Amino acid sequence: MAQCQRGYAPRVLYSIAILALLGLASGFYLPGVAPRKYRHGEKMMVKVNTMTSEMTPLQFDYYNIDFCQPPGGERELAENLGEVLAGERTETSAYQLHANVTRLCKVACRKKWSKKSVKEFRDFAGANFRANMRLDNLPGAELVVFRDQNGEEFISYRLGYAIAEQSGTNASRLYINNHIRFTIRYHDVNTQGTRLERIEEPGALIVGFELKAMSVKHKWSGLWNDTCVKDNSCELLTCDPETGIVPGTDPIRLQNKKDMQVLFTYDVIWVHSDVKWASRWDVYLQMQWQDDEIHWFSIV
Repeated sequence: MAQCQRGYAPRVLYSIAILALLGLASGFYLPGVAPRKYRHGEKMMVKVNTMTSEMTPLQFDYYNIDFCQPPGGERELAENLGEVLAGERTETSAYQLHANVTRLCKVACRKKWSKKSVKEFRDFAGANFRANMRLDNLPGAELVVFRDQNGEEFISYRLGYAIAEQSGTNASRLYINNHIRFTIRYHDVNTQGTRLERIEEPGALIVGFELKAMSVKHKWSGLWNDTCVKDNSCELLTCDPETGIVPGTDPIRLQNKKDMQVLFTYDVIWVHSDVKWASRWDVYLQMQWQDDEIHWFSIV
């Protein structure tokens, strides 16, 4: 596995120096702090960050794995101050969406993995790596149930999503998490009929970004045609555009020393929330169980 090289130490020192200088000013803007409103139907894109694991402090580029790429290939995006301090890398992704538009069973791409690609994925999956994503500068988090030392269960969030799941009876048997459900919680800003109607436009503020990954062995009728991805016309036997993944669909098992094809899909679900924009970080700050402090730099 090739580590993502970032020139970490010099950049951290430089960033801290800049932050110290900014602190001398009476006020300054930190990227990601000001709210951003999205109009209905406005095109958006999920950004991808470095992959991380609790088993190692090393971070790796998302595209070290042969994941789907956006049209024209991936490109690195300008980082905010927090991402510079964390040594994270932010890039474009194939996961496209539109503000306040729910869509199920969207196809990101079909990948043809060689034996080498399969082995590389197995190496990362075996080390429990998680893919990290971001929308509107908000990290994607997975809703999970934990059990404390007293055996009591509680619900919390975990950053990113596991790229694979192990079989309960055989740890060497891995299933690829090739389907992601994005649940985006938003708060409406409607100034119609108020004093702010003339100076503030309505829109949706993103207050939550949840991820749920699953393994799906997709099937379709006839020969596959990649052009359906571009025009959103792919028809799958395993995923219904009205209801989502068909119940009882088998997971897709990672092959061993064999070429394989993987179809990556995703859902986009928008849910209205009463959470205010200023409180959208609360669920992350409550994740006391997670020793992942380097990601908190990305709040700024």
